[in-house]
Amino acid sequence: MFSSSSQIGSSIPTKLICPVCSASHLPLKDSLANGVYACTCQNCGHFFKFKALENVRTKASFKVNGKEFTVGNEFSTSTTLNTFLRSKGISKGTKGMCYEGGCGVCLVTVTLYAPLSLKQMHYTINSCLLELFSCDGMDITTIEGLGDPKHGLHPIQEQLAKHDGAQCGYCSPSQVMNMYGLLKTNPKPRVQDIEDHFDTTVCRCTGYRSILDAMKTFSIDAPPHLEKVQMDIEDLDTKLCKKTGKLCTGHCHNNIGAHANKGSDNQTPGPVHIVGASAQWLKPTSMDQLLSLLKQHSQDNYRLVFGNTGFGKETKVV
Repeated sequence: MFSSSSQIGSSIPTKLICPVCSASHLPLKDSLANGVYACTCQNCGHFFKFKALENVRTKASFKVNGKEFTVGNEFSTSTTLNTFLRSKGISKGTKGMCYEGGCGVCLVTVTLYAPLSLKQMHYTINSCLLELFSCDGMDITTIEGLGDPKHGLHPIQEQLAKHDGAQCGYCSPSQVMNMYGLLKTNPKPRVQDIEDHFDTTVCRCTGYRSILDAMKTFSIDAPPHLEKVQMDIEDLDTKLCKKTGKLCTGHCHNNIGAHANKGSDNQTPGPVHIVGASAQWLKPTSMDQLLSLLKQHSQDNYRLVFGNTGFGKETKVV
């Protein structure tokens, strides 16, 4: 039903061929729904529909502090996670400043599965560089998913406050998230590990000493003048609920943070194809799909999204 170039392997069709006049068309925004492409031929006027060869999804799904979100072409393909979190009021604690991955005030922690081993992987990432549709299948934890004064602070937040690690407070959420991400990947860090890890978050007020003192209390070789915090990795996401007196994670109200950074247990299978106003977002899930897409678009202008660290310097609104 598609052109020969889109019949290779398990392909994601990105060009539609009119069955009457054989004219080639790019999908338009809102022309793809539930795996069915609908198009009116611009050459002969014939209206036709095609069913995708795969179970192609037209939306991306992910969790933020345990709450499920599904997004589609109501957002631009260049929308970042940071913009989404702040514009929707989901996380005001996740800040934005340089939008180039340099200052670190936008840090959040993500949990995802390695594609081959299916092992849970934890990363602290710059939300200003992570494009929204890249979040498909991720579990995202923001500062709100750890704690607050009303419902109880996380141990990292408590230590930062105890050691006067904030002055203006603008970078405080990112300092906490940076340490949280480190402990998720290295539950028993040394002082040097912490110092090396904290060159990613800029603070122009405190001079870092108070921040580092707070974070070094979580190290296995904390200096004698610092009171070492004894905390197992199991305790990193758990604390006592003030309502029930039992162990819980994050906020128990509205399920926000109820499974903070535990990893998605319902990884959504299948490729993603989101058609925007002037660009398409494609997520292949196999090598055959990727090779097919590269062949289909060998003459087109496209960008492969991996780490995406150049996005902040080369932003294109599409």
